[in-house]
Amino acid sequence: MAGRNQTEGIEQAKAVAWAQSQIATVPEYRFLFHTPNGGARNPVVAQQLTAMGVRRGVPDLLWPLHRSAKHGLAIEMKSSKGALTPEQKEWLSYLTGQGWICTVARSAQEAIEALAAYHAGAFDSIACVAP
Repeated sequence: MAGRNQTEGIEQAKAVAWAQSQIATVPEYRFLFHTPNGGARNPVVAQQLTAMGVRRGVPDLLWPLHRSAKHGLAIEMKSSKGALTPEQKEWLSYLTGQGWICTVARSAQEAIEALAAYHAGAFDSIACVAP
């Protein structure tokens, strides 16, 4: 988690652990994933990862689960004082336009609530990021 707010990483890990613990009753949670797009890296490694498709601003958690007219859930984890970067705003706006529900979670509990609400199809209870 180098270069990343430690609190965000800890809260994200708690939310993912919760989702993993629910797989017996909600098997779709096994398709929730994180793409490590952020963090400080050696310049050579950063260049290699960029060439392989790593992109700034991709949300922290992605769940490609079709629900109603929605194609998936994207969660950007932020600390209580963290702000979205321009790249994060662009990604969240793009994904919203592609039929995804996008939200910012400032704790594991907020992420868990968004996951459960999305799975239940309760989109109105998710604090969506405006496009």
